[in-house]
Amino acid sequence: MSNMGEGVTQEGAGKLAEMIPTFYYDIIARVLPGCSLLSALMWAGSIRSEVLPVNAGEFGNAIAFLAAGYIVGMLLSIGSGALMYVTGGLVMRHLGAPADLQSVWTRIDAIGSQDSGAGAILSKMAAEATMFHNLLVAFAIVTIPLWSRVHKPLAVLGLAATAIGSVSRVHLLMSRLSGFEAVASRSSR
Repeated sequence: MSNMGEGVTQEGAGKLAEMIPTFYYDIIARVLPGCSLLSALMWAGSIRSEVLPVNAGEFGNAIAFLAAGYIVGMLLSIGSGALMYVTGGLVMRHLGAPADLQSVWTRIDAIGSQDSGAGAILSKMAAEATMFHNLLVAFAIVTIPLWSRVHKPLAVLGLAATAIGSVSRVHLLMSRLSGFEAVASRSSR
């Protein structure tokens, strides 16, 4: 009887371990930018904080805010997907890599199947690149409509910093991916 319990626990732990990278990616790439945008909109007075809480106490309100941040982050991903397509394509062409962004996850998965540590690093780096793209879109959503009320040099600096972060993260990801592929190629010989 105890062996059956151990098997169920090991199987459950294995499934949980498989979910952690996806959960981690969602927190970095979607929840953080979504909650940042919601916070900025509440600070600017564009939305009232009473819209988000659900009368569930502080913990429930925090969960509702994180869930709303996730949903907003998913919506930001639509806009940042187009941005990633453009910047990723430019960076990949600069590195001499094929400019097909659809192949990036295939390449990351291939590395991850050979070296789980390298796959985890590349997934984290992809999450960071997506986070910067989502933050750039969020920053534009907050800044552009409020252009007459914002401090222009600070707004331009913020947009430039998130744009540079977006491009540099894609460059770093693609460089690291190429490096892992070169190591994998050498070790398979």
